[in-house]
Amino acid sequence: METEAYARAASPGANSPPPARRGQALLAWAVIVVLIGLVLFRNAARYAANEEAEADSFNGTARLAMQLQSRYLYGVMELGFPVETLLDQGREALGDTPSSAMAYAILLAAITEQERVGLALLEELESSEQSLSADEQHACELLSRWYEGEQLDEGERSWLKEKFGWVGRLALAYGEDEALAVLAAEAKRLALALLIGSAVALLLLMVGLVLWTFALIAPFQGWVRFVPPPDTHVGIYAEKFALYMALYFGGSFALSFWPAAAKNLGVNGLLILSCLVVLVWPVLRGVPWARVQEEMGLRFRWADLPLGIATELAALPCILLGALTMLGTMRLLRSWGYDPGMPSHPLGEMVADLGWWGAVQMVFVAAICAPVVEEIFFRGALYTHLSQTARGWSTLGRVGFAVLVSSFVFAVVHPQGWLGTLLLTPLAAVFALVREARGSVYPSMVAHMIHNGTICLVVLTLLR
Repeated sequence: METEAYARAASPGANSPPPARRGQALLAWAVIVVLIGLVLFRNAARYAANEEAEADSFNGTARLAMQLQSRYLYGVMELGFPVETLLDQGREALGDTPSSAMAYAILLAAITEQERVGLALLEELESSEQSLSADEQHACELLSRWYEGEQLDEGERSWLKEKFGWVGRLALAYGEDEALAVLAAEAKRLALALLIGSAVALLLLMVGLVLWTFALIAPFQGWVRFVPPPDTHVGIYAEKFALYMALYFGGSFALSFWPAAAKNLGVNGLLILSCLVVLVWPVLRGVPWARVQEEMGLRFRWADLPLGIATELAALPCILLGALTMLGTMRLLRSWGYDPGMPSHPLGEMVADLGWWGAVQMVFVAAICAPVVEEIFFRGALYTHLSQTARGWSTLGRVGFAVLVSSFVFAVVHPQGWLGTLLLTPLAAVFALVREARGSVYPSMVAHMIHNGTICLVVLTLLR
């Protein structure tokens, strides 16, 4: 879709400032590459710290996954699904960490209503060669005493609930009909929500495939035109993106020395929004603001709102493809004897400890601050620079280059780890394609908000 600014830039005598030297663009890219390297180093250090912390399987994402899977399995059992099938699925779904093995023992005892069944699994865990942390040994001891009929004091009961969450409540409700009824109702609600959510997701996935069919034929019908941007400011947007990365990641590094602020989501949100000050950089370099708006896709039109919804729907098949690729890679690596772990985000690890105000801040940061700023700089500044750089290429080469590089950089700087890159790159590629076709970052911004907001609401609902 040809914008007015592109037409003006291509016309003779267009009033534009002198182009930035390509040497400056190379310098900006050197800064970007160094910053990406520092981000990867930080993410690797975080992953190593998480591996050490999750050596005790009551910590981090392992604990949250254990609670969610156990509650879901108990819920679908309450809905009338075959018990034998569920137990087989539960053994595989819960994994092989000590806490998940204990959760399976609790689940089995509750479903079969036989404490000896759970006790046998706990004895099997204690006699195995698997090394247990101090907390895991203590949990196994308390559960064994409980299933042998010994009463636990209030401190021990509270400790089990703290470590196991919902699953701990299920263990301690053994033999108490009223408490079990409450837990069964909670589990049924979760199971129904997940089953209905899965059905809705499947329907939306089909809509996304229809939209992809339309998107593939649109260029051939002339409904969408891919017009290269003017190359009058090559390098300025690379400088802008480098400044954004330096400001954000430099600020994050500075906050790491102030633990109270580093864990405050509101402070992180303000840091993200402060990066918008970099928008003035092209103006300071002599580019009129109206031209910056056109070249970066910052002209808002109301049609961008429904297009944003369509963009998120079109992204669903790509997200599924990325998830399958990620899971296939994980399975392959495990078959070779290497456990790559699970991709995780720092926000996900904080969910269990967030109060209502923390939840509000989480939605503010993830569903508002991050989409606005990231779309402006990744699909705005970075994509514009890459597209300008490849202006003389074929349409397929220019668009493919700008989409793939900007999407990979977007994925790699996120803290989910290298496995998360397999999931985030296809999502970012859809956003970049829509930015190219529409000439605006606003559809992808709306889609990004919907995507992050939905994940936040699901996580806060299911894991708290």
